[in-house]
Amino acid sequence: MSTSLSKLSKTIYLTDVRVYKGRYAYLRCNTTPSDGGHLLAFSNGADQTVVTCEERVDRVEHTGIEAWYKLIEFRLPTPFQTPGFIAAITTSLSDAGLNVLVISSFVSDYALVHEDRVDEAADALRNRGFKL
Repeated sequence: MSTSLSKLSKTIYLTDVRVYKGRYAYLRCNTTPSDGGHLLAFSNGADQTVVTCEERVDRVEHTGIEAWYKLIEFRLPTPFQTPGFIAAITTSLSDAGLNVLVISSFVSDYALVHEDRVDEAADALRNRGFKL
C-alpha cells in the first residue's frame, strides 16, 4: 500500500461522519440573503445560490428550488492534508449510482444526496471504510 493511500485510508477511518436529520434545498436567488443561518450563501456575480434547511426556505426569496436533500458531514482529523478525500466520497457514491453535491468548509466537508437515497449513500460510504 502506498503512503498516500495509507494516509487516505487512515483519514477515512478517523473521520467523524454525521447524517443530519433535517432536509435541505438548493435555492436560486436574485440576491444573496442578508440574514445568516444558511448552510451556504454564495454569489459569483452572475448566480446567487443558497443552501438552507427546510425550515428556512420560505424566508428566502428565490426563483428556483432543487429539493430535498439530506446532509452528511465529514469532520476530518486533518483538513487540507489528505489528497483524494473528496474523491473517495464522490467515487463511492457515484459507484453506487448516486448523484452528490459537495460543499467544503474549513474543518468539514459536506455531501448532499437526495433524501430518498440516503440509506444507499450510507451503505456506500460504510463500504468505503467511513464510520456512520
